[in-house]
Amino acid sequence: MAQTNSNANISLKQLVPTGEKISLDQLKMGQVGLIVEMNEPDQEQADRLKALGLCVGRRIELLKAGNPMILRVLGSRIGLANRLAKRITVDACHQTNCCE
Repeated sequence: MAQTNSNANISLKQLVPTGEKISLDQLKMGQVGLIVEMNEPDQEQADRLKALGLCVGRRIELLKAGNPMILRVLGSRIGLANRLAKRITVDACHQTNCCE
């Protein structure tokens, strides 16, 4: 009898963003997401966020909840205030490798 690879049973849906759009401050610890919208009205603040690597299409991971929250962005850790995180919308994933 042929053995099956257990990874073959992972559906494509599990490996891509879920379509669940939430604000960045609602991510759970260890959860990964893709930034889909940035609602920062202050251009100077928007430029600062972009300099930190936060932009539409970017993969982020929540390492620590709190204020500030700690995110992994482009392999670096950054701190982000909750008031700023509330203005960023992410497409949440349920597996840490889903948005690679």
